[in-house]
Amino acid sequence: MGAHPRLQHPARPRATLRGHRSRVARGLPVGGDRLARGAGRARLGARLRVAASRWRQGGAAAVAVLALFAGRWLSVLLATRWWAEGVHAGAAPFVTGLALLRLVLDAGGTLVASAWFIGHALVVTRAIRSVESLQRVADGEVRRPLTPRAILWGAVAAGGLLGVLAGGDASRHWPAVALAWAGAAFGVREPLLGQDAGLYVAQLPLWLAVQRFALALALIGLALVLTLYAVIGAVRWIDRRPALNAHARRHLGWLLGALALAVAAGFVLEPFRLVGGGGWSPTLRAAAVLAPALAGIAVVAAIASGYWAERGRHALLVGAWLLLGGAATLRWVLTPLVGRALHTVADPASLRTLESAAYGLQSLDERPAGTVGGIPVLGLWWPAALRDVGATDSSSVVVALDAAPAPAGSGSRAAWLLLRREADGTGAVVAVADDRVARDGAPLFVRAPGTDPLVDPVLLSLSPHAVRPDAPPLDLARDARGPATGGLARRVALAWARQSTALLAPAAGGSLRAAWHLEPWERLHALAPFAEWGGPAMRLVDGRLSWVAPGYSVAPYFPLTARQPWNGRQVALLRADYWGVIDAEAGTARVYLRADASPVGRAWATLAPELVEPEGGMPATLRASLPYPAELLRRQAALVAARLGAGVRVAGGEGGAAGAAAPDVLWPGPGDPPSLAYAFEDEAQRQTIALLAGGRSDGVERLRLLRLGAAPALPAAATLAYRWARFATFAQLKDSVQAEGGTLETGPVRLLEGGGAVQASVARPAGGRARLAWLSLAVGDRLGAGRTPEEAWGNLQGVSAPLPPGTSAPVLEQARGWLRTAERALRAGDLATFGRAFEELKRILGVADGPSR
Repeated sequence: MGAHPRLQHPARPRATLRGHRSRVARGLPVGGDRLARGAGRARLGARLRVAASRWRQGGAAAVAVLALFAGRWLSVLLATRWWAEGVHAGAAPFVTGLALLRLVLDAGGTLVASAWFIGHALVVTRAIRSVESLQRVADGEVRRPLTPRAILWGAVAAGGLLGVLAGGDASRHWPAVALAWAGAAFGVREPLLGQDAGLYVAQLPLWLAVQRFALALALIGLALVLTLYAVIGAVRWIDRRPALNAHARRHLGWLLGALALAVAAGFVLEPFRLVGGGGWSPTLRAAAVLAPALAGIAVVAAIASGYWAERGRHALLVGAWLLLGGAATLRWVLTPLVGRALHTVADPASLRTLESAAYGLQSLDERPAGTVGGIPVLGLWWPAALRDVGATDSSSVVVALDAAPAPAGSGSRAAWLLLRREADGTGAVVAVADDRVARDGAPLFVRAPGTDPLVDPVLLSLSPHAVRPDAPPLDLARDARGPATGGLARRVALAWARQSTALLAPAAGGSLRAAWHLEPWERLHALAPFAEWGGPAMRLVDGRLSWVAPGYSVAPYFPLTARQPWNGRQVALLRADYWGVIDAEAGTARVYLRADASPVGRAWATLAPELVEPEGGMPATLRASLPYPAELLRRQAALVAARLGAGVRVAGGEGGAAGAAAPDVLWPGPGDPPSLAYAFEDEAQRQTIALLAGGRSDGVERLRLLRLGAAPALPAAATLAYRWARFATFAQLKDSVQAEGGTLETGPVRLLEGGGAVQASVARPAGGRARLAWLSLAVGDRLGAGRTPEEAWGNLQGVSAPLPPGTSAPVLEQARGWLRTAERALRAGDLATFGRAFEELKRILGVADGPSR
């Protein structure tokens, strides 16, 4: 049977076989040839149309994704520029440059990582044609080459995705990149490696980030390539032994070499990381000695990996990597041994110099404390007791309060500034005197001369659009402190940037404005993100309310200094380098470089010259009332406690650290700005031995360590509180307040510069405001108490005794005070104040409301 003999001859490609031609296969007739070509073209056209459709769909999806990212980035940039132009005249170029830097870092990281992974994936696809898969057919195995198309596109997609994940967040390192570019030299060298401290602050973070990025690329690339080779069968196990294709072995070998080099770079940087990442340790010198040896072993492992890639010596590869792993493990055992053998001793003076440069302790002035010669300026109030004092009713809420000098006539007075939010959204600033109270213990409000200090005054009113801590996320109004919404395109950009549909409503157009970042801390952080901003404080200057916040330079590395907690992380450098000032009503902000700024702060000032101004440009009245940076003082107190010796702790902290305890507020004088202070206690002796006070004197910021005398010693705060609570008159007062349905609240123990302490207690009647009911005073080991500062001082001097509760003198004094207030209000026609005074008179005299008719 079989084919016709005339069919058994070669035929041209694409020619149709015909049995009646013996020499060659005859082509199709003209009509049949056109029919065949038409059918082929139709099938080819269909395939091309399907492929083109897929390419168009993929291209459209890619363009859409890129358009979304580009549109989002552009809208955020435009909105940020519009916002910055209204906050600071020179902020727009800085925020634009910062956005471009972050874009370049993200794009560069993504491109580098994607090119790395896709390149290795493409190298894997080259091995596919040389690898054959074994397929069982019947009783035998048939070798068939793998098709590369699906694996090719899968590898490219996987490589691109890994590139986005590995390098798409590179912009988080923008501070390290910018600071490394500018540089910072402290002029102080650490004794171990002989490097300037600025290398650890400015260059080391970037070096470590690059090394970790390279290590991640090598590890992930190795895992990707190994997985792909295992999928295509180039790497597999045969008879319990690994079997590798030559192409795969060379590829994996060079990747192992790259991984070893990344590990070697980590060993080279290890001494710098250890010296810059903590305090002194005898093992640091040993780590610096062992690091070059470990780096050399890693280089040997890289060379062995390359040799294995070309020659396939498995034993050499395994031995080199086992040596590297063993050396890396043994360093934890060898480092202490080598450290003891080297007998390295630290120079205390060098360590203290580095610590002072890291935390701003160079200007610490250590001196004996003075004495309390007369009645000092006592702090009578504290934040918890003032929350309901500033609120007029249940609809008003105190949203911020700070100890600050308040304007009183031609001078100023020690006071607490309270910002109150009214029911209509407006703000009101009131001031409560901190050094005196009314005769009945009621708070006295600081206001213009000739007015009643018992009546709640308003020193300054703020609009609902002012910058304040409880501001809304977005303020959309005609008088909002932000850019104009403008037309539809501008509103779309703002809405996309702020992710708010309210900006797309038709009512949002026209003459409306949109404002955001209305909280003081958030506003400063958005304006100058290179600084870590502290808590804002209120200051009344020239009839306007300003928010003043310290800006800090922080760094994770600084040579041979103890790390301190900061916002959930550990830092080795913390310096107050800036002042941020915000006009609460106008919403404008300024950033000033402090005169004693660190090299890091000065480096950022050179990078943002249009934004950062010298401190001398600040108004003199505002500069004279600047607070001491509270967050910095807290860390300085922890370091000073360690200097004072073992067994010394910061009052209110745990384990010798200030922790979350707030500093005490000291008033050097009635009109002076307040100082912040921490006390140091000897836990064994239960005594207060020193006081760290930071404040301003004659317009200059000062940090003082005041050592208290040993005789007579001031007891610790807990001991004082216990002894004061055992006063018989205090116990009677507490029972009397509770019998009337009220509560007696005791405040914190506050310090005096001359070695004294004071503790105030307020009575809070049911439904009434807090009133000063008791004042405890201590100077050295002498104690006193009374209802007023004068009475407590007299009792401490032994010339008087505190009046017990229920005596008629205090009640009559209270009644006289409110009677005078009612008389003045009636003459002025102020019926609201008259009604309040009348109700207080009835309460004091115990007059009940009569029956209604």
